[in-house]
Amino acid sequence: MATGAYAPLLISGNTDSALLVTGAATASVGANVITEILQDGVEYLRGHEPSLAEIEEWLAERFEQVLEAGDSRAVVLQGQLALIFDAIGASQTASRAAIEHGDRVLQTELATGLAGLGERFDDVGAALAGAHLKLDRIHCNLDVLTAAQQTAADRGQTSNTINGDHLTNAVQVGTVHGDITIGAQAQPPSPSASPVGLFLAQLADPFALEVHRPVELQNPPVGLGVLPAYVPREHDARLAQVVREVVAGESRIAVLVGGSSTGKTRACWEALGPLRERPEPWRLWHPIHPTPAEAALAALDQVGAYTVIWLNEAQFYLDTGTNGLGERLAASLRDLLRDVGRGPVLILATLWPEYWTALTTPAKPDVHAQARELLAGQAITVPDAFTPEDLRALSAQTGQDPRLAEAADDARDGQITQYLAGVPVLMDRYDKASPATAAFIHAAMDARRLGCGPHLPLALLAAAAPSYLTDAQWDQTADDWLQSALDYVATPCNGIPGILTPIKPGPARNRRPTSAGSLSRQGPEPMPGQQYRLADYLDQHGRLHRAEHIPPIGFWTALAAHADATDLRALGDAAWGRGLSRDAAQLYKNATALGDGAAAVKLVRLVEELGSADRQAAEWAAARVALDNPLHVGRLLRALRRVEAKEQVAVLLARDPAANVSLDIPFRVGQLLVELREVGAVEQVAVLLTRDPAANVSLDNPFRVGELLLSLHAVEAEEQVTALARRAAAHVALEDPHSVRRLLDALREVGAVEQVAVLLAREPAANVPLDNPYHVGKLLLSLHAVEAEEHVTALARRAAAHVALGDPHGVDWLLEALREVGAVEQVAMIVQRLPAAGGFPNFILFGTNRERFTFGREPDGSVAAAWTWADLI
Repeated sequence: MATGAYAPLLISGNTDSALLVTGAATASVGANVITEILQDGVEYLRGHEPSLAEIEEWLAERFEQVLEAGDSRAVVLQGQLALIFDAIGASQTASRAAIEHGDRVLQTELATGLAGLGERFDDVGAALAGAHLKLDRIHCNLDVLTAAQQTAADRGQTSNTINGDHLTNAVQVGTVHGDITIGAQAQPPSPSASPVGLFLAQLADPFALEVHRPVELQNPPVGLGVLPAYVPREHDARLAQVVREVVAGESRIAVLVGGSSTGKTRACWEALGPLRERPEPWRLWHPIHPTPAEAALAALDQVGAYTVIWLNEAQFYLDTGTNGLGERLAASLRDLLRDVGRGPVLILATLWPEYWTALTTPAKPDVHAQARELLAGQAITVPDAFTPEDLRALSAQTGQDPRLAEAADDARDGQITQYLAGVPVLMDRYDKASPATAAFIHAAMDARRLGCGPHLPLALLAAAAPSYLTDAQWDQTADDWLQSALDYVATPCNGIPGILTPIKPGPARNRRPTSAGSLSRQGPEPMPGQQYRLADYLDQHGRLHRAEHIPPIGFWTALAAHADATDLRALGDAAWGRGLSRDAAQLYKNATALGDGAAAVKLVRLVEELGSADRQAAEWAAARVALDNPLHVGRLLRALRRVEAKEQVAVLLARDPAANVSLDIPFRVGQLLVELREVGAVEQVAVLLTRDPAANVSLDNPFRVGELLLSLHAVEAEEQVTALARRAAAHVALEDPHSVRRLLDALREVGAVEQVAVLLAREPAANVPLDNPYHVGKLLLSLHAVEAEEHVTALARRAAAHVALGDPHGVDWLLEALREVGAVEQVAMIVQRLPAAGGFPNFILFGTNRERFTFGREPDGSVAAAWTWADLI
């Protein structure tokens, strides 16, 4: 007899709709409660011909028993029954009234036919096929709907909204968690009205969330779980604290930072446990298609309260190159975390250390400013190895799970998680590969570390690998070397994926289309042909051990011929950084032809660096650069102007960029305006101004709005200056002192006195956050420059009492700014706060503190008595 995971339930509330739900589609941790009860019923009733009344009586009693127990299974069952109620279209008010007040008429309408157990249950399937089980007795035990429905009712949502919530989540489960088919007459609402994510009760497969598959035993004992028993470590305690804060109602982000296969994603999976036990309707959302960043941006506004946002390998969400998606997403996530009306939400992210460094280290240009603010202070380090204390805890569990026992015996240097993820097996396969297969692997390693995305085209690897071999090795290589290499690298090892895993082609599955206005671009089309993904650990191994290895010529020519269009510019950067100018130019040229504006700029600059007077590169770039991004068009104009490529400037202007560029980002529009003026393109300036950027640019970033104001002023577009100043002063967000300061300075510089007053009337001094003392100091000076002394005083007082003191350099700047605006009293207040915040070295620089506190301070702040070496124990 089949297991419950394959037992379909035909749930029909009336003649107008029907829903076919498999047990796996609503699976919770351990099992689907409804399916368990049904299978128990089949076992109980088999062997005789039961009547419909007998079936009804037995099943109703079993439902009651589970619900009365009041444990986690009861909570899951309530949620599943709520799904049934929603699926048959009962109104929110009516269904709640029926359950709370025992309305038997409406309960009869809600009665659900549990039919179609089907051919897999031959013994009683025919008898059950026509059964109609009224749920009257169940209703008496459900005194309220699930927390999901109750929350929706409190917010005034209709039943259609709730119905859509459940149906959308069910449909999104896909083939991993089970299938749901909506009958032809069912009318689910638009997905745009539905919160994103799957209920945690529906998530039983850790591998769907990219938890590493563990090594398999040759003779596993019966009942062994899909994951090894878990040994909590120090980072788990820190993560658990974040989860407790979220349960208490706060929105939080936790970023687990560690090397490959150290247990980051598994720790996030385990952290979901307490949320599964909660009565609130916790969901999990894992956006991945068409690209992670695009998917997240497209539906982030549909994230509701009690949602976990799963950003495994967060670099794919936050580090998206120069297209701005990562920064837009980071800014939106920051807004979400601050929006108490949408919380609580929990963002779980993982990063390798090198990606953490890239996203959090200031650079010029500062392409990760928003990501850095999102991630700052949120890192939870996951160590590479178990500590001695961790190993003792592990040994206590080895009797429960033979995989742990094997890891305890065989793992080196405490690298337990790496062993369980199959790292030793992978490394052994790597070390023993034939020369041709090793060349194939090295081509994949080099492609990843030098800029290729995770999906590597087979054509690229096949073309690059032979160039890694010596002449003697190539002569000894069999004609079928490629197939042999593929067979070797793709073979799973002890139940885990091989060195390279083939990516199954095909369209996105079980995904609803995004709404028309969510994102205009759906990302690059997938490349034709087979693609492979390099195992994470070997990816990291290659970055570490091949960091100073420059691949051979054949590798670079293979990149130019076969690399994904979105990777070409990064690969060109890698070539240029290694002195391979010809390869860099080829990669930039190819990227430019495919619409990469930034690559066009780099192509012109590279040729300029070589001292060449050849204008063919400039001609190529001017004729082919994509015109949608004003930043790239402006920078190309600047590069062409610098090399005096006047004819090529004319070629670019003849393509009418002013009529085609996007007006979304004010700073970029402003830069293009200035560059058009510099090359004397008066007509193009007029065309761009005719499109009314002042009325159409986004006001999300006050800093960038200020930059556009200055650019409009520079091209003497005073009507646009006035219009944008009015919009900005009245509507920009006041959440960042740095951006507010820049806008205030810009308004002052363009003479928008009235708009300065409007902005000040919104009291930025009372509303900006105080987490960055440097930016607070800069805003103080800007307020002082416009003679807003009341606001200076208000901000100085707030800063003295509450500004964060963790950045010594920022504190120094703030103190200097306070002195400059005459806030002497506030300087003294901050100085007094310094020792408690770890700033004693700065504290003693003020006044007579060095002389007074020669021997330090006591914890209560008093002067420490003199002490000598002899006083130490």
